Amino acid sequence: MIPVGVYTHINVAFAVLDPTSFEVKPLSSSDPTNYKKITDLKKQDPNLKVFIAIGGGEFSQSSKTSDVFPRLVAADAKQQQAFFDNLLAFMSKYNFDGVDLDWEYPVNPERDGKSSAEKNNFSTFVASLNDYLKKNGKSNSVSMAIPSPPYYLRDGYDFPALVSGMIIRSET
Repeated sequence: MIPVGVYTHINVAFAVLDPTSFEVKPLSSSDPTNYKKITDLKKQDPNLKVFIAIGGGEFSQSSKTSDVFPRLVAADAKQQQAFFDNLLAFMSKYNFDGVDLDWEYPVNPERDGKSSAEKNNFSTFVASLNDYLKKNGKSNSVSMAIPSPPYYLRDGYDFPALVSGMIIRSET
């Protein structure tokens, strides 16, 4: 029921990260069928880009998964490379054009976020992810959820470091 020719980008919610391996996985077993229905819209609208959103509010707030994004962005280069490779395989398997990082939010005081560490680690991680995807033919294929409260924006994001080649959307 998504009208063709109206949207330039669609973010499909959600995939999740395995808390131990950082492997990208569908949220539910029925999701791959829905992924196909949405990515098939590109057959009718070749300019449409479909991104997979990873995370979300519940993922970011759950006691079982709230530390996954902070640990991923702080992980060593080998672990991050494994995530990048897995993400690209996931995107290729399900015909996604990009990824939407829906971490709610770096430096979140309700989650005991670590201001400078999370902010810096996230910027470095996004730059590495963006470079990796560009090298693999996925230019301009990273977007992210950003909050509207000023303290999250000020404390959690280094926008000059994040903006290069990305689509940024605001959640209000």
